[in-house]
Amino acid sequence: MMLRFAKVVLPVLVASGLVATPLFAANVNLTLRFRDSGGTQIAVRAGVFAGGIRQLPSDPEANIFQERGPASYFYTNGNMTISVPTGPVTIRAGRGFEYQVLDTTVTVTSAKTLTFRLARMTNMASLGWYSGDTHVHISHPPVVYALDGGDLALIARAEELSFINSMEEQGYFTGQLHPASVSDRLIYFSKEQRNAHFSHLTILGLKQWIYDAGCVEQGIACGRTLDQLVYSQVHAQSGEMAVIETQQFCTFDPFDVEGFPGVGMWRGMSIDLAAGTVDAMDLLSFWNAPPPTGIEPYFQALNAGIRLPPSAGTDCTLGSGDSGPPGAYRIYVDPVGAFTMDSWIAGLKAGRSFVTNYPLFTAFDVEGAKAGDVLVHDGPTLHGTVSVTCRLPFQHIEIWGDLGLLRTLTPPNGYAKSFTTSFDVARAGLTWVVARVTGPASGWHVVTAAGLFAQTAPVYIEPSGAPLASYTRGEAAAYFLERLDETVAVYDSLGYFPDVSRASFDLAVASARSYYEAIANTTTDVDTPPLPAAFALRNAWPNPFGSEVHIDYTTPQNGGDHTVAIYDAAGRLVNELFSGRRDAGDHQVEWDGRDARGRRVASGVYFVRVHTGDAAVGRKIVLVR
Repeated sequence: MMLRFAKVVLPVLVASGLVATPLFAANVNLTLRFRDSGGTQIAVRAGVFAGGIRQLPSDPEANIFQERGPASYFYTNGNMTISVPTGPVTIRAGRGFEYQVLDTTVTVTSAKTLTFRLARMTNMASLGWYSGDTHVHISHPPVVYALDGGDLALIARAEELSFINSMEEQGYFTGQLHPASVSDRLIYFSKEQRNAHFSHLTILGLKQWIYDAGCVEQGIACGRTLDQLVYSQVHAQSGEMAVIETQQFCTFDPFDVEGFPGVGMWRGMSIDLAAGTVDAMDLLSFWNAPPPTGIEPYFQALNAGIRLPPSAGTDCTLGSGDSGPPGAYRIYVDPVGAFTMDSWIAGLKAGRSFVTNYPLFTAFDVEGAKAGDVLVHDGPTLHGTVSVTCRLPFQHIEIWGDLGLLRTLTPPNGYAKSFTTSFDVARAGLTWVVARVTGPASGWHVVTAAGLFAQTAPVYIEPSGAPLASYTRGEAAAYFLERLDETVAVYDSLGYFPDVSRASFDLAVASARSYYEAIANTTTDVDTPPLPAAFALRNAWPNPFGSEVHIDYTTPQNGGDHTVAIYDAAGRLVNELFSGRRDAGDHQVEWDGRDARGRRVASGVYFVRVHTGDAAVGRKIVLVR
């Protein structure tokens, strides 16, 4: 490997108030050995710090060192020697989400050898789950390291990743597994299709190279090639393939077309979902909006009746030398058959999966149906079970469906590292159910996603007779019609359509519009869902919104006095939308993005809250001017 990272690096201050180690301080060799509980050598992600300053391994490139100040890290196969100053030295090591994590400080006075053992807490592969990062880069500019598949194999071991999909330029591509792959650690070089201004697409299992279809012109919204063509080119090849949308909200401004993140926004969302030209949607990515905002389009797609599995990929850039860790966001998949790349991709597309930044689902079912399954059920109630384990204590297991948050399951002591429980939810109005884990994130080894976060793929609900209605299907159609109108406005204003591509764009828009209008106009005779025992804030749509947001809520069986109000991110009252008493049932209010004096408020995060005398329910909304 060619080293472009300076081997002699002066100490840097990584936080205010820290004093750099003197340049000529006496250093000694510290040999570190990492083992599992049985004494077998294991690869790990590690960091060594003295006086708050990260210590460099002797060969930063060989250890894939990433300069991130107090979060700096590198990889080792389990044996390494590093030069450190005498005195207190902090040593950190971790191995994916299934092992204990080390964070300890020792006093070093002379050269020494230390051995640390990291015990496995959970073995997900033994339960049939295999983890992967679908979105890795080693050659994305700027590049200071020349890395290859052997480096990714080390990372796969150190992060307990079963599959790494590394998307690079054509020189890396062979259409086959990399030779560094072994039976339980698969490395594949594929391509990220940055398709004009419509999307960034992760491609899994690519066998023949496909070429970019963008524009060299600047300051325009390129409309050269729709994602349907990319999808058809990929799926015309042999073997299992998947096309995954990766950055639906890397920006909230659809008119931002200059450079990244603007060029990465999924402007083709409404077109692609209507046409069925993506196989999954990333819920977790370093460059996508974090939960819950980044997940809003996914839930809206499910509410529109689009059966779409989730995915996760970090979009890390390891060649830059300052990237977040691969596998920090990952997807666990139950393969269709014995674990291979094809069976893993097939499992992902079938929705036999969950995404996570640390918590692990060891079980989830609804009436015996698991994630990705279709449950045919006519009873009034759905019964489910769920089991979660995590190295960090989590706070809640949440059950979500078409109507929003259905149940919150809290461990007996408020927090737990392992929790198994059951739940019951009313079936009326549900066409899908997922489980989610939330809680605060802490420690050096986890990368937050607005805290701890994990979510299963849906269990889909069908009756044995007539189609089951989703009470939010019309609202979901309205959400995608508004996104479609935004896309048309962008391309009407800034669009550039070479090769007579405008006609294809207009046809795709018309087809998508017909699709969502048909959903919005569909009526189904179904029983009214039972009224809740307390106030429920069912939906705020569209979200994000530009001009007006519709707020749907339900008053309980006896109705009641209440207030609906908007607050800013600092908790200050912006506008009161309703105050009084309403009868039991469903209600809607609108907010036009103005304060109580009629002034337009700035773009940003706001909160809608329904207050009663002694309680409140709320939801985050995002205003984009």
